[in-house]
Amino acid sequence: MKTAIFEKNNVLELIIKKWRSRKRFKNLLQAFLENRKHIIIAEHDYYRILQAMKQEKKQSSKSKYVRRIRILLKHSDVRAFRKVPRDVITMNTEFSIRTRKGKIIYLKLVYPHEVDKSKRHTSVFSLLGVSLLGRRKGDAIRKNFVIHEIGYQPEARNDFV
Repeated sequence: MKTAIFEKNNVLELIIKKWRSRKRFKNLLQAFLENRKHIIIAEHDYYRILQAMKQEKKQSSKSKYVRRIRILLKHSDVRAFRKVPRDVITMNTEFSIRTRKGKIIYLKLVYPHEVDKSKRHTSVFSLLGVSLLGRRKGDAIRKNFVIHEIGYQPEARNDFV
């Protein structure tokens, strides 16, 4: 008799923990999207990211950043490539970020299959990649980084692969 009550309490505790974790996840997503409700993204990047998400799903790698990028895409302003401002980080954009200490780091935002750490490529499905997509020159990423300069943006030069 006592074991049945004990088991019910454990199940109830598990349900409460899951509910709290979902609520915490929603709060984190709201904080994440707080300053980024309308990011600008190029139309072809939007569809390529969706395709990359489908490939990630087929590989059954459950990345929490894929979920974040899905939510980010829902709140994005999808534009034709000629209407994307030149100071926005899009896919295959080469840019630099400045740390709080003044160090400048050069990066390129790429799709997951193009990542090459030696060339300082950052996947769009990484934490940094999700944070960078759609940001503009001068935007702060948390309090530690600022987008310093956009070196190369494919949309600005009509260069598409």
